[in-house]
Amino acid sequence: MYLKGKIISVPLSNIGKIKTKHSAGNNIVIGALIGGGSLAVIGLLSGDDNSGILSLSANEKVSLGLVGGGFFGAIIGAITAIFKKSKLYIIYGSKMKLKDFKEKISGFKLKHNISKAAEIE
Repeated sequence: MYLKGKIISVPLSNIGKIKTKHSAGNNIVIGALIGGGSLAVIGLLSGDDNSGILSLSANEKVSLGLVGGGFFGAIIGAITAIFKKSKLYIIYGSKMKLKDFKEKISGFKLKHNISKAAEIE
């Protein structure tokens, strides 16, 4: 397991559950960042309006893009979280269940090195 960039060892008896995906909040934050960032850049690149009934400066467009795009991006992130297929593996200190978990995930590229993080004692 990794904690602040360092590998830590967790005794098998302390492993209760292993979840394979991030929480729904992860989707919401990513959606908000993409939506807000994209619309803010578009607002900045469009520049100041010349004149008219509703003329906005580039800074005002950036602000509106951040808030509006962030809001709608978060909504889209929440919707995508509904269809996310997280898996929860119950281990509760069982060598057999940990071995089964490792076999099931062995075909996937992992973000973290599970074999070192959950050493069987």
